[in-house]
Amino acid sequence: MHSRFRMTLAALIAVTVVSSHLFAQDDKLTIHGSANIAYGKTDGLPYFGMTKDGTSDYRSLTLQFGYQISDRDRVVTQLLHRNFGESPTKSITPVMEPIWAFYEHKFENGVTFKAGRNPLPRGLFNETRFIGTLLPFYRVGNSVYGETLEYIDGIVVRVPFDLGSGWSIDSYVFGGGYDLKYQIPLASGTVVGKVRNENSIGTQFWLMTPVKGVKFGAFVQSYQGTPNATLPKEQRAPIET
Repeated sequence: MHSRFRMTLAALIAVTVVSSHLFAQDDKLTIHGSANIAYGKTDGLPYFGMTKDGTSDYRSLTLQFGYQISDRDRVVTQLLHRNFGESPTKSITPVMEPIWAFYEHKFENGVTFKAGRNPLPRGLFNETRFIGTLLPFYRVGNSVYGETLEYIDGIVVRVPFDLGSGWSIDSYVFGGGYDLKYQIPLASGTVVGKVRNENSIGTQFWLMTPVKGVKFGAFVQSYQGTPNATLPKEQRAPIET
């Protein structure tokens, strides 16, 4: 099958990762930052904001602050700025936004509680996106996770279970709400927008096997979808999913 779309230069990417640490008393404060910059050009249909003329208007800049309140408590805030060339999603993308801002407490039994704007426990890399709270120098590519479903405003609880003989379960439960971006190509043009998913309740779990790197997981969620700040609250018609 032949595609009418060809990219002569998908992206010439120059990636610069800058990380610095500012240590307060007892090394409690850490600061990490990263910058990803790219150029894109296509000789076919527009794709991910690229045009026939080419554009260097691709950026993903992140700045993360972490403060260790105690051995079991910390707060994390991560700011994000990004641009997608000539993509219509620029009209609904803030110049700068707090992609994460949460408080975390770890109990002695291994249970973890988070409150605020948390990484959404969905998939393999929910805490290693952009800069990441676990691996500050690692970022998962866009082809793996897309550019939405990044956070949940609410609470996330992680509960581990040791089954013995190298088997274990890593389970998460969460509740809250989040924004979901969409882009729909039509004959009359491209429609972009946001919806707000509220009353979201879900779980994710991983069954860890004795074989290193092999695990099995599942993600289940229920939510209500509503327009995001486009209709008065009394006119909104939630969609049960």
